Amino acid sequence: AVGSRYQDINGDPIAVHILATAGTQPFQTGFGGQRIPIGSNLGEVTVELTPAADRDVSADQFISEWRKEIGLIAGVVELSFRQETSAGGNAIDIEISGRDLKVLEAAATHMTDKLAGYTGVKDISTDNRRGKRELVYEQVTPTGKALGFDLQSIAMQIRQSFYGEEVQRIQRGRDELKVMVRYPVEERRSIENLEDVRLRSMNGAEVPLAEVAEARPARGPASIHRVDRKRSIKISADVDRARANANEVVDRLNTEVLNDLSTKFPGVSWDYLGEQKDQKDSISEMGYKFIFALLGIYVLMAIPLKSYVQPIIVMTVIPFGIVGAVGGHILMQMDLSIMSICGIIALAGVVVNDSLVLVEYVNRHRKEEGSLIEAVRNAGAARFRPILLTSLTTFAGLMPMLVETDMQARFLIPMAVSLGFGILFATSITLFLVPSVYMMMEDVKRLLGKVFKQS
Repeated sequence: AVGSRYQDINGDPIAVHILATAGTQPFQTGFGGQRIPIGSNLGEVTVELTPAADRDVSADQFISEWRKEIGLIAGVVELSFRQETSAGGNAIDIEISGRDLKVLEAAATHMTDKLAGYTGVKDISTDNRRGKRELVYEQVTPTGKALGFDLQSIAMQIRQSFYGEEVQRIQRGRDELKVMVRYPVEERRSIENLEDVRLRSMNGAEVPLAEVAEARPARGPASIHRVDRKRSIKISADVDRARANANEVVDRLNTEVLNDLSTKFPGVSWDYLGEQKDQKDSISEMGYKFIFALLGIYVLMAIPLKSYVQPIIVMTVIPFGIVGAVGGHILMQMDLSIMSICGIIALAGVVVNDSLVLVEYVNRHRKEEGSLIEAVRNAGAARFRPILLTSLTTFAGLMPMLVETDMQARFLIPMAVSLGFGILFATSITLFLVPSVYMMMEDVKRLLGKVFKQS
């Protein structure tokens, strides 16, 4: 109903494909390598919309209307909506593990209660769902103890009665058939049948199950998950990006909950999954690569400049380029992402071009004129137009990407923002920073020369 209510620019419904799945939730984890929920009590509906450029309704607006249209469904324990099915999973995916299930469940409840109090956090859920109803036999009656029963022997005889006991195997050609002895089908269908099961005691006497063990009704877990032989529970939540920033929510959760989780709940450990884990791993890996990139830039400039100091002068503009990239994200109201960081790494190799032009000009004219002050003073005026035109043309080349609204281009827009705004800001700083740092380095060299000469 919601999909047909809105039309694209051609007048067709914006809902292109609808996929309903029962018994599993394949898109719940975004096919990101995490465990896919499976169970007869699970279901999922996936809707593919027309491209964003062909419709006036955003995916968030569509989900909001869809949520209102559905409302509360009788018998449904958990109902959540997600905008994307990317490989990263939910905005927040945390896995806690421990040996004591009660402590683990208390920790999970504590975390979900905290998340529910954060602005913009929605669709909070855990995979510790209750399954089908069951009877739990956890205590032997005095009569049962007198007859020599314990829980293990009771469980074994119940299993033999309902599942069966293998008594022999018969070979028929290439096939081997198991012969199982158990109660008839009509005597294995109800709780009354279970209570009437006859158990054999050590002295050979047969007694009803109800006389030797006490049962209580309960609901077992829909699924059991373990990590390193410990029970585990996954807590998931999504973040409304119009109201909150996922990274800020995670930082707050770290400070208020996760840092003290093991203290409040002994034996419980935690780790990030999904989007946060991927982001953490990627940032850590990119940090090392960024260092190697800076070393490569330094070496490539040190060779032609024949100096250990002047490459540092050229590279002083890189931090200001990063400031411009962050400022561009703030101006465009975008969150920093992995692609933003990729753009910042690429930016480091681009913004040094203007600095290199200035330093090379100063070196050449210093040899010709002999005056450092005149060479530095003339460098900014002489190279102002080439530097400005280079930066403006680079930014102009990125403009089509910055204003693109197509879904396929959204992936690259953060990189274009980092490059474009980083270059613009770094250019304005370069014309003032590089000449000043050049003069400062020369003053330091003269000062050190005097000190070593006196010593």
